[in-house]
Amino acid sequence: MRTKKRTFALCAAAVTVGLSGLGAPSVQAQDAITVLNNGQAINFGAVPPQMVSGRVLVPLRSVFEALGAQVDYVAATRTVMAARDTTTLQLTIGSNRAIVNGQVQILDVPAQVRLGSTLVPLRFVSQALGAQVNWDPASQTVYITSEQGTPPPFIPQPTPIPVPSPYDTPGSANSVNGTVVKVDGNPPPTILLRENGAIRTYEIANNALVYRRVSTSQTSASQPASVLKIDLTDLAPGEEVRALLDNNNQVSQIVASSTLLTARVQFAGGSQIVLDDQRGTTFNIGPNLRFIDAQGKSVATASLQPGETVALFITPTTRAIYQVSAQAADIARAQGQTPTVPTVPTVPTVPVVPPTAALAIQAVQHDAQNPLKAGDILTVTVRGTPKMLGFFDISPRLTRLRLTETTTAGVYTGNYTVRNADDVLESRITAHLTNNGQEVTAQSQQGVTLDTLAPRVTFAQPRGEVPLAKPNIMVYANDLNGSGLGTAQMTITNGGETFEVPVAVSPEAVSAVPTRDLSGPVTVNVTIADKAGNTVTNRFDFTARPTGAITSVSHSATRPLQVGETITIEMRAQPRGRASFDVQDANNRLIAQSVPMTEIEEGRYQGTYLMQTRDAGDLQIVGRFVEALTGKTTTANATTMVQVLGTAPGAPTITQPADNGQLPAPLVIRGRAAPNATVEVSVQASGSQFIILRYEAELGTQQVKADANGNWATTPIDLGKVPGGVRNLSYTITAAQIDAANRRSEAATITLRP
Repeated sequence: MRTKKRTFALCAAAVTVGLSGLGAPSVQAQDAITVLNNGQAINFGAVPPQMVSGRVLVPLRSVFEALGAQVDYVAATRTVMAARDTTTLQLTIGSNRAIVNGQVQILDVPAQVRLGSTLVPLRFVSQALGAQVNWDPASQTVYITSEQGTPPPFIPQPTPIPVPSPYDTPGSANSVNGTVVKVDGNPPPTILLRENGAIRTYEIANNALVYRRVSTSQTSASQPASVLKIDLTDLAPGEEVRALLDNNNQVSQIVASSTLLTARVQFAGGSQIVLDDQRGTTFNIGPNLRFIDAQGKSVATASLQPGETVALFITPTTRAIYQVSAQAADIARAQGQTPTVPTVPTVPTVPVVPPTAALAIQAVQHDAQNPLKAGDILTVTVRGTPKMLGFFDISPRLTRLRLTETTTAGVYTGNYTVRNADDVLESRITAHLTNNGQEVTAQSQQGVTLDTLAPRVTFAQPRGEVPLAKPNIMVYANDLNGSGLGTAQMTITNGGETFEVPVAVSPEAVSAVPTRDLSGPVTVNVTIADKAGNTVTNRFDFTARPTGAITSVSHSATRPLQVGETITIEMRAQPRGRASFDVQDANNRLIAQSVPMTEIEEGRYQGTYLMQTRDAGDLQIVGRFVEALTGKTTTANATTMVQVLGTAPGAPTITQPADNGQLPAPLVIRGRAAPNATVEVSVQASGSQFIILRYEAELGTQQVKADANGNWATTPIDLGKVPGGVRNLSYTITAAQIDAANRRSEAATITLRP
């Protein structure tokens, strides 16, 4: 079937720019829409992508599975749920609201059902799950680049005419062209390049030269482009380079090519920059886009005022913006002017000490007393051999952060400002001191938690109509791989009044009982903060319609209980009656009947119940009241269940990989535990370094949730780089399950070898 094509613009992490500027070309009638993921066409079966209100909608399962996401559909609530790595996404059919990692976002077009298939907006779900999206109007094609994919083509532009320059080396043995993936300037320096879809690593030779050839909108093909000498670490991911290789296959010279344009800022806040152009072009600072502030530093947040000018770094071939700079020198170059700021960065000199100096680290410490959130600063102090080159690692992803020796010999310090997505759980700081090719490492005794994600609300009750004036209120939340739930605030709006109620916080829930009687529509607003200070808000409604003699049945179980603990049941009803309660299990089977309650004040009755081994599971409290004058009996249920834990959890099992087996790549740990249990998985590396030294490194911790059948799996684990000189390396994997009362089981352990 042929469809008429409408204008369609996609805003991705790497924003594309046409030769004529930042505008998007108009789109005319064309064939049906094609969607490519990392160059492979996605098969949508009988229902093709649909253009709705200028947005492409696609069958949800096909695109989710192509992106490597787990997807589920809850028919009762018409809700789509997807998860990929640490990202969770929730959509409701017909609604323009979505929830990404617990945060509400507004959709241009809601998810909907067409031709018997559930369709979702492609641009939103792809970018929410960490993919990059580009749109080619000429071929009516959407290009998706997901993790470890190859960059999509985007309206190919003419290849720039080579510009002769004095730094071209005649007779070079080899040269390679590619796109920068990562630069590691620490010894031995390396560069990762993407060449024709493959990623290769090259070592950088001593005294290698790095240049950037810059052209601007004012530079014609007949004029030479500006040539700047830069530092290796100034190269940005996504930048196109030509690398010259010497006879040892090491990079002796790097020539980067870039086009500079200027643009005005409409808005900048956090990690987002919006340009003051016709499209309101939007950038998200992250792995695919680097932001350079006015001081020339690469930062994760933008502090720009509306109307300010920035320089856009654009790849000559794909016309993708990979860097935005607020530095005056870059802006001047983009405007064809000569900058007044020095452009050649200084290269720090690596200190050299006599070969007889012994490498040693006596202590590694940090100042994090509590979990840290985005914007907090972590300070690391290391004591060891003086006049060394020092680095520290926070996690396998946050590595080789610089340590500087203070005025006190042998004392090194380094700072790190926590950025969004820098999430690690109880990770030890690893310090490195190096000299003349030798290196020594040591770890801190105390771990550090970086938590930049807010908790996620999973369920709240009561809902609908409640026949009580003071029902139990429970909001369930979790903070997996985070610092855990910390504090909460709750307000209730009823009868035109809003009032705050005291709350209790447990590891997985926030609970409260209203302090006054409710009647009619009720709105509950709750704000939950984790221990790092990240907050999430949730609002839900119910209707209170007290009926009969009982106005309230509540209990004191604000958290899961253990056998041997006692709860208090409270009932509000007419004065001078007979009150009691029953205890039932989740299947309405009677466990205890007519437990008596005492009227402690007029119309207020209380009773207690001792938890026994038989009570493990979810319990329902049923209040029973007999009126004094009429003898009429009324019953009412408490609106929340009581969770009773059985014996302490046993150790989970690790099913993959096998104990004493080889280390798989990527490393994903799988196993079994109690249904819906939280499983904490840790990885430790150990071996010998320089024959006589013991090498140990904690490589981080993950928390995962077992499903209803008890199956669990980690996301791929990054093991980082192993220091030089390490022999007999092995990895120890431990897994322990944690129940709702925060009780930890014994650990299951396996050992793997590279």
